[in-house]
Amino acid sequence: WRSVVPAGYMHPGPPVRTPENRGGQPSTEGKTAERESQVLSKEPKVILYPNFLTDEECAHLQELAEGRYQRSKTGRGGVSSSVDNYSHQKSENRTSESCQLLIGQTQLSAAIEAKITKLAGCPEGHLEPLMVVRYRPGEFFKTHHDGYFRPSTVLLYLNDDFEEGGTQFEELGLSVSPQKGAAVVWSNSHFRPFSTPEVQSMGEKEREQLLTVQRADGSFKYGKYEPDWRMMHAGLPPSRGEKYVVNAFINQQNMVEGVEDALLGPFAPTSRVSGGSA
Repeated sequence: WRSVVPAGYMHPGPPVRTPENRGGQPSTEGKTAERESQVLSKEPKVILYPNFLTDEECAHLQELAEGRYQRSKTGRGGVSSSVDNYSHQKSENRTSESCQLLIGQTQLSAAIEAKITKLAGCPEGHLEPLMVVRYRPGEFFKTHHDGYFRPSTVLLYLNDDFEEGGTQFEELGLSVSPQKGAAVVWSNSHFRPFSTPEVQSMGEKEREQLLTVQRADGSFKYGKYEPDWRMMHAGLPPSRGEKYVVNAFINQQNMVEGVEDALLGPFAPTSRVSGGSA
């Protein structure tokens, strides 16, 4: 395994060589319009944003979760299940503890949520409630997939004063070393195109489920999103110290419109909630 440490987090460094290049070429580094980014994998794409969160933001999220941790749960219903057929339960595959925050719980957490939404390029409201996760020494989350109904994941590292405890993408041969304030972004599904003969051979109900995408030349392609099994990953256990991360899942449904009022804080981005704004 090649562990990838965000270049430039503590000091400027050379481009990191990672197995996804398959030819030994260095991955690219650069800056988006607003923040520095580092490509850890080109295909499938895994992008790291060092210093995405400030020290104040990291501390604030930990403070909101303090004293509220419960045994983490895993999804039940299958990776390809719709969100309506998905449930959660305790599992031996996951021994960490988690705390789900309210959407827009505080003004600062709402600002963090807006920043995550912008980074992921998703519409407002499609970010699930943030989940702060604590890993004590030896605790883990074995290899898993985040779910077909979650187009993308933003993983935030709130601290790095522990040993080991990386995020491992087995299919990519990639292990990311946590760095305080960094964000790692990846997609959980990919577009599968269908040829015209394939579409013509489908029944009416199958065709209704296909998406139509217009190409740059004006023509159209048809397909659907399917789970990208290459994005299976694991939360490795720290050997010393406690690891704190935030799972920020982008959902295909509008979470603000779909969740119970009890999960909405005073700064949630919706007209259903009064008393604050993001």
